[in-house]
Amino acid sequence: MQTKIFADGGCEPNPGKAGSGVAVYRDGLVDELWYGLYNPRGTNNTAELNALHQALLMAEKEIESEVTVAIFCDSRYAIQCVTQWAVSWEKKGWKKPGGDIKNLDLIQPAYALFTRLKKSVQVLHVNGHTGLEGNELADRMSIHGIDTKEKAFARYETPESLEAVLAMRRADAPRCRWGGTALRPLSEHREDFRRGLAPVQVLRRKSSGASPPGPCADRPRYSVATGSGIFVICTLQTSQRSPCRT
Repeated sequence: MQTKIFADGGCEPNPGKAGSGVAVYRDGLVDELWYGLYNPRGTNNTAELNALHQALLMAEKEIESEVTVAIFCDSRYAIQCVTQWAVSWEKKGWKKPGGDIKNLDLIQPAYALFTRLKKSVQVLHVNGHTGLEGNELADRMSIHGIDTKEKAFARYETPESLEAVLAMRRADAPRCRWGGTALRPLSEHREDFRRGLAPVQVLRRKSSGASPPGPCADRPRYSVATGSGIFVICTLQTSQRSPCRT
């Protein structure tokens, strides 16, 4: 058996509200999703370090069961802190030229754990937001941690489909002027509509007033700026857990 663990962190804004997420694959299939460690005064780096630490804790359990484990993270900072820089910092009494080491309270326990596991686990970098499913799922979980303000690290209930999870709000999605809902590129909404993931209505917006036009007034909505003007995108369903995460 082989286990792959994807870790990611998010923060809105940076610094600001932070959360971490993990996606666990066993034998090529998604088996677990985790989210939480909400910090109202965090940073993207602290969220990434927390996610990597949780991934290492999960890897430890897998290794005890004699399973091959690899961890994937899109934060070079978190990886280098834990697998490279900490080696030198420890030798120098946890100091570095020019000042204190930021986030040392998070780096030290993660480094100690990695030191014990490093012969049995790989920690690899992946590029974020490139469509790699595991990274995208971990990203959505980090934002779910922010949205739910979950302070523990909790297991996400088994989703009806991975597509529904992937359609949740991304870490890099800007915020809408109405009710804090997410801004997404118009092309993404059209693609979701084509795939049947997010039934939406796209309306051209000609004014910049505070209220959306016509039939969208009582529906969750998005404002999307494009090169040809501002559009209002309204979901055709009112569920709070719609695929577009309104």
